[in-house]
Amino acid sequence: MKYNKVQSNFWISSDVMKWDKNTIFIALYILTNQHRSSEGIYRLPKAYVSEDANFEPHEVEKAFEELIESDFIRYDSETSVIMITKALKYQTVNNPNHQKAALKILKPLPKSYLLIDFIKQADKYCRSFKEFLLESLEDELLAEVQKKKNEIIKNTNDGISVGIDDAIGNPQALTQSLTTPTQKQSRKRNEKMVIDNLNTDISKNIDFADVKLKDSKELWELSPESKAVELTKYLIEKIKDNNYRARVPETDLDNKLFNKWVKELEKINRL
Repeated sequence: MKYNKVQSNFWISSDVMKWDKNTIFIALYILTNQHRSSEGIYRLPKAYVSEDANFEPHEVEKAFEELIESDFIRYDSETSVIMITKALKYQTVNNPNHQKAALKILKPLPKSYLLIDFIKQADKYCRSFKEFLLESLEDELLAEVQKKKNEIIKNTNDGISVGIDDAIGNPQALTQSLTTPTQKQSRKRNEKMVIDNLNTDISKNIDFADVKLKDSKELWELSPESKAVELTKYLIEKIKDNNYRARVPETDLDNKLFNKWVKELEKINRL
């Protein structure tokens, strides 16, 4: 018999405290059911949930909507593949043998765009595992699921990564690629979307006064500079969404290249 962990802080999560009883029960089922992989990505038809947990289909559907809205899970309805969004945060895959075992679980899964999300989470929580996956998974598979991912995000990602590939590692080229006349309208639309996201993040969780600058004792205040940090992070995330192999800086204020990107985007912000 295998065991799956549930973190003790599950019960005091702000999201969990807002869920109804059915949603909490189904969240626990997703965390602990017999189909689950320790890495948190596996196939789970909703009918399994209905049958195993004795819920009506409409109750399962409602709970899934709430869990997706909270980004507790991501779900590919076409393939019934589910991903527990932060599973790799609590179940790191650093050991080479563990990585090989995880690969054996991933390969038989239906071809889902969630594989790209999973690699992205691996990049965030366990970079050696991400590199292992990119080396081990077939290029054809990665290309196919990346195409599916691109089709899903193309409306929200319109124009933000056009011309980025040649600019990676070159902040001046990044400025030029984002300010060309042919991209002006797309850039305006994306800037509005980014600012809307920033305002949401600021109101929820982010206190920019707690972010320290490298080589400086001064604190970032809520200003165009601090918005540039979040804009840079957002841009990097979107580049990864569009091209999982892209070489981008770590989103860390101690990273020199990341700071250069911030400065260049701050220039754009002042245009």
